[in-house]
Amino acid sequence: MSTLPATKTVEDFGLDDHEIFINSSYDYEKDYEKFHEAGNPGEIALTFYNSVWPDISPPGTSISVLTALLYGKPWMEIPPDEYVDRKNAVADFMIDRAETVVPGLRDSIEVVEVSTPITNMRYANTLGGAIYGFNNTPYNHTILRLNPQGPKKGLFFVGAWCKPGGGYSPAMLSGQIAGRMIAMKSKPRTH
Repeated sequence: MSTLPATKTVEDFGLDDHEIFINSSYDYEKDYEKFHEAGNPGEIALTFYNSVWPDISPPGTSISVLTALLYGKPWMEIPPDEYVDRKNAVADFMIDRAETVVPGLRDSIEVVEVSTPITNMRYANTLGGAIYGFNNTPYNHTILRLNPQGPKKGLFFVGAWCKPGGGYSPAMLSGQIAGRMIAMKSKPRTH
């Protein structure tokens, strides 16, 4: 008979932070090069959702997410029979790195879901498995991205691929902007 691990809350871990960035070094160029590999990342972010929304998980538990930026091309080159082992090895590495900041994290894990750029391509149909939208280059700066208002009446664009740009917060903000525009158009006019 197997038993579940001892679950912990954010408070049990002694954390006040919502997000912790864990870097392997101060050599950001070297870490950037790791974005182009299908291996262990140089930088990861550890996020505890319960720090900002305590009731997001059942009492006595917490939800944590480990994120690393990785380009899709190297993952597309992994032979299918090696893919699952590779992604699980990277996830294992990331959990080990997170434990340097949050001891006991691994022993409290009930469920692990691993996503790679291939996962994003499959389920979200994103170009190259991107999670933050287009590369933010001078030719694709956020001011040049799609406006929320589409070319047809009632069509609106939201997400990391349009204004205000890539990332979680800008993607959510794009939904808020479009929602406000829709609400303003839906208001009855008074004369």
